[in-house]
Amino acid sequence: PQEVTAVASDLKTAVDNNAKVVHVLATGGHTDYRRTYVLTDKGLVYACGHAGSELTSGDHGTNLGYFVSDNADQTVFNQCTMVTDLLTSNEKIVSLWSTGGESNTNYVITDGGDANQPRVLSWGHNGQNQLGRGISTTANATSSTMGNWVPGEVEFQTFGDMERMTTSGTTINDITGTMYSSNFNNKHKFGRPVAVVSNKQQNTDACMVVIIDDLGQLYVGGDNEDHAMVNYPEFDDDSRYNGTSSSAERFVPVWQQPEPITDLCFNSYGNGNCAWTALGASGTVYTGGEGQYGTLGLGGMRSTTDEIPYNTGGFHPLAIST
Repeated sequence: PQEVTAVASDLKTAVDNNAKVVHVLATGGHTDYRRTYVLTDKGLVYACGHAGSELTSGDHGTNLGYFVSDNADQTVFNQCTMVTDLLTSNEKIVSLWSTGGESNTNYVITDGGDANQPRVLSWGHNGQNQLGRGISTTANATSSTMGNWVPGEVEFQTFGDMERMTTSGTTINDITGTMYSSNFNNKHKFGRPVAVVSNKQQNTDACMVVIIDDLGQLYVGGDNEDHAMVNYPEFDDDSRYNGTSSSAERFVPVWQQPEPITDLCFNSYGNGNCAWTALGASGTVYTGGEGQYGTLGLGGMRSTTDEIPYNTGGFHPLAIST
């Protein structure tokens, strides 16, 4: 082991200015796609590692959060300046999260600054809409720009009164916008975001991402791979969002969760498999998703077709025996 805060870099400058490292996060599902991120108590993020090339046109630092003109691997920590540029007056980043995997997507939660409006910012890979911002799933990066997958604030969607959707499948009173958009006034109450949970391996794997707030409300975005964590699905299909899509372009509240959820984790997403375990505020443990290899712990469920049904909201209370 060597001390990285002694190596000349943006991180060393920050530490020399009395910043303290409070969190380190490493990602990578392949030998070519490894990256490391550091968060300091000043609320800034620094990154090093692989700059690009897993995308056809190269991502030029899309996953790192700062532009790299030649796609060269970054051997020292540089400040994620494109994330910093999004911060408002006295706003600080308080936690750092990632999908992991070879082509990671990153998220930070802020304290909201002077406005006291905590936000979730995202950047990186968006092949399965996991950025949660309703933007292109194609990077469109060039040698002079980072393309579409640059940092930005996540958005939310309610899908309106889906029980009254039109015969063409159009929802009524659908609401979209960032967390503090006036669109949601007197329509939906958000808590303070406290966690962003996901799991991923290869860049082609399905990727579902869940935001948890301090009210215990779950918001899900990205691709659910047809495994129902019932959020507010299309009226005629319990695993779809719009038309035939199993991918939510923005974060959607999970209306049918059984109770406030305080913690949640996924098992491996390899080959598009998806199962999760959640902890309710009552202390009850729930499992959901597909049951391959017995991951749900419910006895007898061992195939990809065995999953928690729609009418339970995709969650099943788990009886833990000793």
